[in-house]
Amino acid sequence: MLYVIYNKTTDTNAYVTEDKSSALMYAGECIDYGYADDLIVHKYDMTEEEYDECLDPQLVGWYTIKGFIEQFGEEPTFSELTPAEAERLINLSPEEKDFVVMHIPDATLIAELSRRVNEYRKYADKVSQANAELRIFI
Repeated sequence: MLYVIYNKTTDTNAYVTEDKSSALMYAGECIDYGYADDLIVHKYDMTEEEYDECLDPQLVGWYTIKGFIEQFGEEPTFSELTPAEAERLINLSPEEKDFVVMHIPDATLIAELSRRVNEYRKYADKVSQANAELRIFI
């Protein structure tokens, strides 16, 4: 599938990709920056090379930016992040972290806190075990 984010005002393609998550990310940025009203998403059943060569591509569907995100967007799970995406999340400024935490679903936050608590318990148990093995009884 090919996703083309099209600007109706300038009659140009704003973004062309075969990656749905990349198109969703760009659509989200358009909403964040406030220019999503001028854009629509066209969906084609072809590759980018076929689209570039085709004079009259057959449209499979079109969506508003908000409708595209609602239809194809998924709840984020951090285990599915690429290393580059994870690295960007790690190096956020404090203001960016506050903004991100406000928009992450509660279930995701609770799952991450649970994972961190379990890691802390494993570490604390190993330290306690090492301390017990190092004791010298006289």
